[in-house]
Amino acid sequence: AQNVGIQIFQNNQAVKVDGSTATSAQKLINGNNEIPFSAAYVATADGVVAGAANSTVNFQVSYE
Repeated sequence: AQNVGIQIFQNNQAVKVDGSTATSAQKLINGNNEIPFSAAYVATADGVVAGAANSTVNFQVSYE
């Protein structure tokens, strides 16, 4: 694919992924927790071209 990227969201709000800002804290409970992150393909320029669009992301979790 060409002219596509991946946007990361927390609670359906776009997240900056340049390392300048932390995401919102999430209150954890005993047991299972779901942290509301999602991702979607987005156009980065006009003229999106179909094709393979695979990606990976690394992130750091700080638990206090």
